[in-house]
Amino acid sequence: SLNEAVVHFQFQDRVSQILGHVQTSLNLLKTQLEQGPRFLNAMVLLEELQRNYTMAEERINHGQTEPEGSAKASDDLTFF
Repeated sequence: SLNEAVVHFQFQDRVSQILGHVQTSLNLLKTQLEQGPRFLNAMVLLEELQRNYTMAEERINHGQTEPEGSAKASDDLTFF
């Protein structure tokens, strides 16, 4: 059905976004490690990861609150 297709598409999109964030973070980690262990900065890695969040679940999982005026994960719209 159309509803099932939309749910599958949304799931694929969400997974793709998360994998993109992971890849970006791994590339930043690689760059830091190539400069030497003394350049490894976990705070920079975490800040970059958090800066790229697009989903409420990502922010919630790191203890961040939603920006004012944004939709919350528990609002009326349910994707899954």
